[in-house]
Amino acid sequence: MLTIKLKKEVKLVDSTDELTASNWNKFQKFQLIEAGVGTDLKTIDEQYSRVAQFVDKEKKNECLQELQNIREALFMIHNQINVNHLSFACFVYSIDGEKIEDYSDENLMVILQDLSDLGLTQKVLTDSLESVKKKSTQK
Repeated sequence: MLTIKLKKEVKLVDSTDELTASNWNKFQKFQLIEAGVGTDLKTIDEQYSRVAQFVDKEKKNECLQELQNIREALFMIHNQINVNHLSFACFVYSIDGEKIEDYSDENLMVILQDLSDLGLTQKVLTDSLESVKKKSTQK
């Protein structure tokens, strides 16, 4: 277990190998969405550049796919959905000793809000998720 200290103690599963099968599937889903769609303005800027390249090269299908990805990314940003954050929430084992039992998409959002209220920052989230990913690939 990986422990992070916020206003309360948060324990994380510290490897993808330790995730339940359903959480592993959710983690993979969120990572695929992140890779394909992205969820930040930097990614959208990169997608606009690719659209321009596809238009220039007359690659209609690729252009349409990038425009759909931009649309989905904007939808997620507007609705305050960050799939990278949801990936992180899949690893939360307990908050202040209370084991997480509900990993539905809706409750993952609640978990993230609870952790934000406890002082979770983007840096702690990113560092923790990278630590888990790194440990998972060191086999």
